[in-house]
Amino acid sequence: MFCQPEVVLHDDYYKGIELCLFCCAIIKNKQQTSFLVKELNLKYPLNDYVHLKRVKMINEDLHALIKPVKSPSQNLQEIKEDFNHESIGMMYITQVPRNKPL
Repeated sequence: MFCQPEVVLHDDYYKGIELCLFCCAIIKNKQQTSFLVKELNLKYPLNDYVHLKRVKMINEDLHALIKPVKSPSQNLQEIKEDFNHESIGMMYITQVPRNKPL
């Protein structure tokens, strides 16, 4: 007549993954990646997003996180003009996790 203890996890473990929007871009010139990352870190630091990688390889293309955006309709041309770099290719909006994993 022993009762099995019930496993109880903190509520944080049951929450869904919160996502936020980020402006990303394809890097055209792979040799300029290191220089580009240094410039991005100076202009748009990822202080609140240290769990994210700035650059990721997807299907033989390098993709870089540029900066967080408030809405999916934000004008990407303004961001491209604000951060004008010859190695930046097509820009797009994507969703990334807001918080680091538990």
